[in-house]
Amino acid sequence: MKSTVVICLFVAAISGSAWWAWQDTAPVVMVEAVVRGDVKHSSPGRVNVLPERTQRLRTLRSGRVESAIMVPHAPRRKVSEGEMIIQLETRDVELGLEEIQVRLKAAEARLEAESEVALQLATEVRALEDFRKLTDEGRYPPAEFRKKEDAVKRIRARLELEKIALREEVETYRAKKAQTLSHLNDLSIKSPFDGILTQVFVSPGDHVFAGNDLGVLQSQEHLVSVTLNEEDFQGVEANQSVGVSFLSHGNEVFSGQVSRLSDILDSSANRRYLYVELDCGNHRFPAGSSGEAEIIKALKRKVTLVPRRALVGSTVCVWKNGLIEVRKVKIGHRNLLTTEVIEGLEVGERVIVTTPHLYRDGQRARLAESRK
Repeated sequence: MKSTVVICLFVAAISGSAWWAWQDTAPVVMVEAVVRGDVKHSSPGRVNVLPERTQRLRTLRSGRVESAIMVPHAPRRKVSEGEMIIQLETRDVELGLEEIQVRLKAAEARLEAESEVALQLATEVRALEDFRKLTDEGRYPPAEFRKKEDAVKRIRARLELEKIALREEVETYRAKKAQTLSHLNDLSIKSPFDGILTQVFVSPGDHVFAGNDLGVLQSQEHLVSVTLNEEDFQGVEANQSVGVSFLSHGNEVFSGQVSRLSDILDSSANRRYLYVELDCGNHRFPAGSSGEAEIIKALKRKVTLVPRRALVGSTVCVWKNGLIEVRKVKIGHRNLLTTEVIEGLEVGERVIVTTPHLYRDGQRARLAESRK
């Protein structure tokens, strides 16, 4: 009798140990209840803040840098339209301009002065009139008179050619002056618009060549660009509401609207682009800022909801009484956090929300709190 009791106790101990060992092998899962609520049908995207306009400052002339508004690696600064940013040395060009101006003034004076040919022409014209009278009176041979006329024509032609040459000389020096002034202007790198000078690549004393990049200027107006996966782009339209969060602003969400859609399609990555106007103003966020965006395409109220992370494609893992059921569901609206389930789940059922793709139908599992 005593031995029978001992055997029973031993079997019970063995069975209990086996049951606890069996129980301990069941994986621990995290679950959340299926609920009813409102869902925003939205598309997630990546946000980048871009300057509305970017200008790379280049020189059209070679030369040595005389001065710069800022040095390389200095903090960015605002500049106004027409403000001098970089000045190249101008002394040689200015000396050439002075010489051209002297020659131009002399050429203009020669053009205005009365020439010897003009005086000779006036004398010959008066003499020709005298010979015309004598010829009309029959006291001078007509053949000789015609020779006098031809001589006057030749002098007149010489005078015209002289004037053409002098005008040509004046215009040539004027063109050289304009060209030199343009050259002089090219040595001054000025801001083409009000903006932010973000970089300067040269310092006084550096020699630069035509076409070299000297700095980068950005407009103060910014674009908030959103990148979407192509499958999320469907249904997105201008004027839809947007929520944007920036990495530099933690969990703060900024509201806005879709201002326009881009026609650009990045086929290599299946991405589309759009632009957003934030209610607080795009200028508040510096170029280069990044974050996340959610474009709200529609809103549905009082629907069946599950966490989006519970979905594996169109299936969920339902936990009930220690067993897992892999169930196919019909999905409706969804966003970054939640998904509407049209068919396949009831409110109150519990679905696995951590790595649901690792479990199989009929598998045993324990809730995380059962470890306590």
